[in-house]
Amino acid sequence: MNKLALIFMIATLGGFVNTAWGNQACFNVQGMDSCSACKVTIGLAVKRLPGIENVNISVRKMEAVVQYSPNEVSDIAIQTAIDKAGYKATIQQCQNKKN
Repeated sequence: MNKLALIFMIATLGGFVNTAWGNQACFNVQGMDSCSACKVTIGLAVKRLPGIENVNISVRKMEAVVQYSPNEVSDIAIQTAIDKAGYKATIQQCQNKKN
């Protein structure tokens, strides 16, 4: 085993590296209207949180879909970040939820 693999294994087992990606949360987002700047604002607010893997925002659907690590952030924290950015987020059932 090379040194890099050994360091990664120790860090993962010790809880220093998080590999538990995969949760998805979906939000209905009110207040975006049809502005592309809203999409950027929400994306930046959510991406500032720890444990965010991906953010997909649809202005047309008034929806944000976020992949995140539940060990680092909760769906409530994501909702709060969207609300603090000036919008009203409501957690909703994801169409194709992955766990």
